[in-house]
Amino acid sequence: MTRGGARPGAGRPKGLGKFGEKTRPLRVPERMIPQILHFIKNPDNPFNIPIYSKNIVEDSEKLNLNNHLIKNPSANFFVKITDDTMQKASILPGDIVLVTNSETADSGNIIAALLDKKIIVRRYIKKEKREYLLPENSACASLEITKKTNFHLLGIITNVIHQF
Repeated sequence: MTRGGARPGAGRPKGLGKFGEKTRPLRVPERMIPQILHFIKNPDNPFNIPIYSKNIVEDSEKLNLNNHLIKNPSANFFVKITDDTMQKASILPGDIVLVTNSETADSGNIIAALLDKKIIVRRYIKKEKREYLLPENSACASLEITKKTNFHLLGIITNVIHQF
């Protein structure tokens, strides 16, 4: 009798597991197992967090931050703020901003951009065919965008997550 290898008819029939579809093993860090199991058990709304108003005894509404903050996940990314150039706009070091990809910005938008291969967050201003990147800190200098400026717009800041 030979040993090893595939045998006809051996193993679990395809599609008859608890998921009703083909599965495969996956090694994950132990610390992530609770999150993964939660996601598997709640595929439509994986991370609903209760919202309480005045009374914790009342039934609470649920909030899914993914649905609330991120309309199109593939068009978003986060940037961690490391300086105080936007402090008057309440964007402080340690905060995380949500950026929605965009090829254009309106005057007044707070944007994320590549400037000389560094990501910066500034207020975009357009005046009389001139473009500027303005900090929200009087100790920092503004910058005019010219043809010589190595500038690329990454997107518009849509939300700020403050660190406490």
